[in-house]
Formats: sequence, structure tokens, C-alpha cells
Amino acid sequence: MPAWPLKVLGTAIPELGQGWFGTSGLNPLFASLFVPFLLMMCFISMKGMKWWSLGISVGATAFMMVAAFTNPEIAFIGSGQPAVIFLLVNVVVGALLTRLFFQVALNDS
Repeated sequence: MPAWPLKVLGTAIPELGQGWFGTSGLNPLFASLFVPFLLMMCFISMKGMKWWSLGISVGATAFMMVAAFTNPEIAFIGSGQPAVIFLLVNVVVGALLTRLFFQVALNDS
């Protein structure tokens, strides 16, 4: 059995893009709010899936917060201050966006 399905299932969403570009740095498309926002927009109207997409958003935001303080390297951006600023901006926007969608989800329930 090939190992890639288990690697994909065991990898955090922000880390998924690393293998596609062959870099050790995080892919800026995956290590941002693009995927969680897309999932929330697609699943916010579905009863069971909206909570799943909110969980993905909370997890991605927490991952980016931790990555911002552990010497991040982001493909096409580099490492150091630019990477930290990129991640922290995504963390702040992610927290606000998640809070907004959480309130929408609670009002729909």
C-alpha cells in the first residue's frame, strides 16, 4: 500500500502544499485563510458540515499562530519578518472570520 494517503490524512491543512512545490516552506495558499474560508462558504448552510468547517478554521488559525512563533518559512515569501507578518495577519483575520461564522452558525441552529 502506498504511504501517501496516510501522509495526506495525517497532515495539517496548512502543511498540505509543501510537497507540491518541493520546498520545505509552507505554501502561502494553504498556510492562509483560503482553504478554511472556501470550506466555510461552501458548508455554512449545511447543518452537519458547518461545524466541521468551523473546526477546520479554528485549527488552521491555531496552526498559523504556532507557526508564526516557531521561525516560519513560507514559499515565495521567505522566512523571518515577512513570514511572521503574513501569518499574524492571517491569524487576526482568521479569528475575526471564525467568530463571525460561529455567530451565523449559532443563529441558524
